[in-house]
Amino acid sequence: MSNPYAPPDPSRPKPDPDRHSARPPGLPSAARIGTDRGAEPPRPAPTPEQLIEISRSVMFFGLLLLAAVLTSGLPIPWQVAAPVFAAGAIVVGLRTLGRIRRAGVRGMISVFLTGGMVLSALMLFSSVTLLSLWPAQVERQQCLDSALTIAAQDRCEQQFSEAVAERYGTDGSGG
Repeated sequence: MSNPYAPPDPSRPKPDPDRHSARPPGLPSAARIGTDRGAEPPRPAPTPEQLIEISRSVMFFGLLLLAAVLTSGLPIPWQVAAPVFAAGAIVVGLRTLGRIRRAGVRGMISVFLTGGMVLSALMLFSSVTLLSLWPAQVERQQCLDSALTIAAQDRCEQQFSEAVAERYGTDGSGG
């Protein structure tokens, strides 16, 4: 009697999986059925030209997002550019994500790009919200320009908070 725990003999021919089944010969075995159909062929690696195009798009997206962040802190007439830059960043980000998917680029770039697009959407929302307070912001800026003391600056901020509370119907108490 042979040892059942011994490794298989390499000189012995391998058994045919179709021979022991009840189906006719020539049909694929059950182990190969799922792999024959519907399997996607591997994508070719992205070309250097595609990678250059994608990296330029990502850099342009980053510049638009940076411009949105920087212009949101400027005085009121220049703040109008912030939502424009943020919306442009969202559009460029979506187009770049499409290029990344079509090229089959793997890695964290799509995760970072998606995070940047979320940040762009938040910038867009916050800058549009601030622009909805245009008259109150103009008053605040004029008040802060003429405020020479910290107490005067605090009064300007208090007047702005009251204008925001009046505009949105809140009491301004924060709770």
